[in-house]
Amino acid sequence: MHLIQFEIEHFDMMNLDDNGFVSRESRAMFEAYPKIGPAITLLSDSLEVVACAGVIVPYQEMGEFWMIPGSLVPKHGLTVFKEAKRFIADTVERFALHRIQATVREVD
Repeated sequence: MHLIQFEIEHFDMMNLDDNGFVSRESRAMFEAYPKIGPAITLLSDSLEVVACAGVIVPYQEMGEFWMIPGSLVPKHGLTVFKEAKRFIADTVERFALHRIQATVREVD
């Protein structure tokens, strides 16, 4: 697995989960996010996009975590969790955040 800085082209390359809540219409939103906080892309060993994630830092000391899960997430779930946890911890330290939040959608 490889971690690289998120670029909007990674979103374009993703195989989105058919049951997910992210659609191609969300592209403009995800294009703006890296301008207001750090963002990463997790690639498989075969360089397929597994997931993209980041933290929006709209206010001093507060961040909002976001993630675009691709269809490969179930295959690499533990790695996605570990890398997201590491990324969040690094972001909290780097930006001196006191609060980080996320909206999580329930999947049936």
